[in-house]
Amino acid sequence: MDKMEEALNSISKCESYNRWVFSLFERYVGDSVLEIGSGLGDISKFFKTRKRLILVDNNKKFISHLENEYKGRSNAVVIRQDINDDITWLKKFCPDTVVCVNVLEHIEDDSRLLKKIHDILQPGGNMIILAPALKSLYSDFDVMVGHHRRYSKRELRDKIVAAGFREKSIFYFNILGALGWFVCFKIMRSQKINEHWLGFFDKIVFILKNFERLIKPTLGLSIVAICAK
Repeated sequence: MDKMEEALNSISKCESYNRWVFSLFERYVGDSVLEIGSGLGDISKFFKTRKRLILVDNNKKFISHLENEYKGRSNAVVIRQDINDDITWLKKFCPDTVVCVNVLEHIEDDSRLLKKIHDILQPGGNMIILAPALKSLYSDFDVMVGHHRRYSKRELRDKIVAAGFREKSIFYFNILGALGWFVCFKIMRSQKINEHWLGFFDKIVFILKNFERLIKPTLGLSIVAICAK
């Protein structure tokens, strides 16, 4: 198991955290959802009731897991596809929502991918991005899990606008996670996620969620962008 798979397996156990992530953009999700880079389906499961769900990944293990998870569901399609290749054919599914959670940072030419997503998305539809934030947090562990970069608001905003999207909302979230990342991967130079810390974090998500709803953080471990075509 490589570092990226190991990290995804750890995060998949964080039910409260994954529900928090979904709550950040739930109201922008339409009836026909294309999720690019579905991984183990941590976020996909919240789209199960949509009229159409298209799950795309290029990892053979993840695809096998998703096929088993969605077997027999007439509204779901699981597709193995390298998103570095031409993906504009996916427009045949007429998605009104494209979701990319922790995907964009793995793509060397992220601007090109954003333009392809713009081509795929239905007019008036939404693109939802969640990606690692704060360049100052970029660490050896980011490299190990395949991150080409971490984003600032300005960089992500410039790239989504250049791809033809209109920004609806862009914001940081998960302040405590940023502190934990700094300590674990910048100071201690850890080479793996601390399962005990992650378990504790998941137990207090409800506190963090309410806290960040009040203060609207100016920094965080991740950045979320909601964009319209």
